[in-house]
Amino acid sequence: EETNCPTGMYITGLYVDDDYLVVIGSEYEYYCGGAEGSSEYDLGYYDYWYGYNNNVKAYVYDKHNDFSLISEYDISGNLIGTRKIDDTLFIVTSTYIPFYNEDIDVDDYLPYYQTNGVTVTTEYESIVYIEGTAPNSYTSFYSLDLDHNQVDMEVILGDNGYNLYVSEENIYLAGSIYYFSPMADVFDLDDPVSETKTAILKVEINGATLEYVNMGVVD
Repeated sequence: EETNCPTGMYITGLYVDDDYLVVIGSEYEYYCGGAEGSSEYDLGYYDYWYGYNNNVKAYVYDKHNDFSLISEYDISGNLIGTRKIDDTLFIVTSTYIPFYNEDIDVDDYLPYYQTNGVTVTTEYESIVYIEGTAPNSYTSFYSLDLDHNQVDMEVILGDNGYNLYVSEENIYLAGSIYYFSPMADVFDLDDPVSETKTAILKVEINGATLEYVNMGVVD
């Protein structure tokens, strides 16, 4: 009999308006150690796993109905940041792809979201790849329409960012991208260089719909 390792969650933020209380948290899996082939495990205080299994949770409560829970969202990836414009919640996450592990199934790392029990996984055809960047992670932009319980997702393959700026019309995400010798074979570089640049991703907000626009690079 297999024993599932427990999960935990910590709250990272909340939004309050006239209609909703939105609570956002990051969920993680504990690491369970035990004898090989045994269903028993020992769980220590520091044995939690901030690895590739982090997810973002969003709970929407109705302020007009005794704060009853009306929607629950499960968003894949490590949290980069959130914003809320009117009744639309934007969540940006990153999912690292450990290509150094030859035994991985890349399908397991496709970004997805789940709302009220329904899971939607992105399709390869809809993923944006930015030429010239290291394809080592997915950066996912989620738009949650709180009024209609609908989600739009835009996924970009490449180096992820960490500085988030959002206007009423666009999302901007800035981060480092790397050009270095180990990726020379991947990019078929004759004369690889080793340098770091800053990349800025631009994703357009059109109501509750998101669309990748472009990437700019500065030294």
